Amino acid sequence: MKHEEKTCPRCGGRFECKLNNPVHCQCAGIELSERLIDRLYADWHDCLCAACLRELADAARLDSK
Repeated sequence: MKHEEKTCPRCGGRFECKLNNPVHCQCAGIELSERLIDRLYADWHDCLCAACLRELADAARLDSK
């Protein structure tokens, strides 16, 4: 099954989305809080790249301390 090439709506970077194979997707293993997931759905309507997800997850963890 073919994976989809996407452009991150946050940073404009290109990445390969493997939504049909989430275990191997670039975002697999990135821990996001429910609150952050809700914010992501509200702000963007497509996948973000792994770098942006990690950056946002790290910032959210720092904000919660």
